[in-house]
Amino acid sequence: MSSQAATSTFPVIRELSLDDYSQITILEAQRGLASKNYEEWTHLWTGNPVYSSLRNHWPRGWVLQHNDRIVGAFANIPLLYEYNGRGIMTATGRGWVVDPTYSGYAPLLLDEFLNQPNVDLCLSTTANLEASRILEALGASPVPVGCWDKSEVWITNYRGFARAWLAKRHLPATFTYFMAPTLFLKSTIAGKTVKTRASKVEVERCTEFDERFDEFWQSLRMQKPASLLAVRTRAMLEWHFRHPLLEKRIWIQTINQQGRLIAYAIFLEQQNRALDISQLLLVDFQALDDNETLIYPILASVLHESQKQRIHLLEKVGLCIGNKNVAVAPHQRKRGFWSYYYKARNGSLSALLSKQNAWAPSMLDGDSTL
Repeated sequence: MSSQAATSTFPVIRELSLDDYSQITILEAQRGLASKNYEEWTHLWTGNPVYSSLRNHWPRGWVLQHNDRIVGAFANIPLLYEYNGRGIMTATGRGWVVDPTYSGYAPLLLDEFLNQPNVDLCLSTTANLEASRILEALGASPVPVGCWDKSEVWITNYRGFARAWLAKRHLPATFTYFMAPTLFLKSTIAGKTVKTRASKVEVERCTEFDERFDEFWQSLRMQKPASLLAVRTRAMLEWHFRHPLLEKRIWIQTINQQGRLIAYAIFLEQQNRALDISQLLLVDFQALDDNETLIYPILASVLHESQKQRIHLLEKVGLCIGNKNVAVAPHQRKRGFWSYYYKARNGSLSALLSKQNAWAPSMLDGDSTL
């Protein structure tokens, strides 16, 4: 294929190789995108428990190559989901990037992804406006639950956030003295709502995924057979969050009952690049026995700790509690496009997933936090 690419008038598509890393990162930098280092990038496959069983039958993705230069890339990550006790082999796209000169060929990479063999379901959970239009044109559907075109926001460092927001708009920093109290008042009112709904249970923070998470997953999958669930074994969670765990950027909040894990939430500490501030992202929440009210003591605990650590804000994107969207944050940020799409590869699964109650989506899905 490389000899064909070297003499081709038009770009050609071939499977992505780990040797393509340097050219892909150059392309990402040219497009203003952040890149993973080589170890983090290869871990998407080499550390992936699902990929290890499919190594010889799974394309890592595809690149668009013109002569000897990579002008587009699309990574293909294997995941395992369950529905009604049945394993759903799932592919998630990641890192779709194309040189603007070759933008007309960009849909070809997505077409390879959506029509690959040996998968039951394709997910794209980080689509932007342009990608969402191409996804729909190629037959992908927006996930039918959640709010994937906006996010909910709690501000936990009022002055710091106000200063950053004003600086972004080139407004005087003195306006902070007027803006911060307003943010404080609105957040305090919303915070009372969370505290009122919070039951008096002890919330513990742990630094790793231990054996309790395997026990929890077995209970969860038995209790929610009719929901499409990403497999949440200890091994899968450790793979998914390996580098944030090493960098101590994961907050794992747990609620235990008689030594048994009955609910947990995962928060990812990250940098908000648009405002250059720190934030927490609510990635996932799960509770046994449909006890979804346990989200409130967890939120109350995390909001309190976030204020102590001077983290600027907490954000929830799309995540449903069960398959219902719970809106308790004082602020909303509109995104202007739907970011979560799926395409089932057979008619029966497609019919099942067209129903709202088949879904329990979160930011653990797809590549949202990979």
